[in-house]
Amino acid sequence: MRKLKKKHLDVALDLGMVVALMSQEGRIDKLYNMINEEWGIGGIVDTSYTIAWFATEAMDKYKDVDWEQVVIGNLDLPHLSEHFKQYGENICCWDVAMEDYAQWRIENFTQEQWGEINYSRVDNPMLKK
Repeated sequence: MRKLKKKHLDVALDLGMVVALMSQEGRIDKLYNMINEEWGIGGIVDTSYTIAWFATEAMDKYKDVDWEQVVIGNLDLPHLSEHFKQYGENICCWDVAMEDYAQWRIENFTQEQWGEINYSRVDNPMLKK
């Protein structure tokens, strides 16, 4: 395994943390069931890759948010997912935003989107300059 520069390691650790958050509460199982059981187009590796992709999207989407302002209530970010909307109108903190994003992506995920991600038909948002 090659060594990473500190800035790349920091991104890899953040990405791993977001993937772990997104995988909780049965979301990885639900995504796996969609991809493998319903669509029959992939397995756990494809599912893991897809949720890691979701993590990069969320990190990109929320990269400029002032989370201190969100936490103290001076910045309202509405929930995306139907699931998290039941807990209130707005996102309360960074980790909930990551979970909400994953939940929303899974709620609205299509087989076509899976193909775009897994067959490299779209660029990963973390590659943008």
